[in-house]
Amino acid sequence: MQEDGSVRIAWLADGFEAIHVYARFWPSDEAARRAAGVADIALTNRTFHDLRRGLRLQFGATFSLQAPDEDAPDRRVAIFFDPPVGPPNPETG
Repeated sequence: MQEDGSVRIAWLADGFEAIHVYARFWPSDEAARRAAGVADIALTNRTFHDLRRGLRLQFGATFSLQAPDEDAPDRRVAIFFDPPVGPPNPETG
């Protein structure tokens, strides 16, 4: 777990160094399952395009995917899962 609340997955592919998975407002066990799912998909999808396609097959349209431009010093892909439907922060109540 990173300081910003993301889960970092090493991904040396297509010019990137890592994937950061953000699942704000999801229970921690579900956030961990989603990060594990992303890691599984990243193992066999070695381009940004293929990663996006694999994620869409697994998670539908419930996330957004961001990558820096070529000049950015931070060579990571960020995946943001949409918050669950319902009250915010389900772990508090």
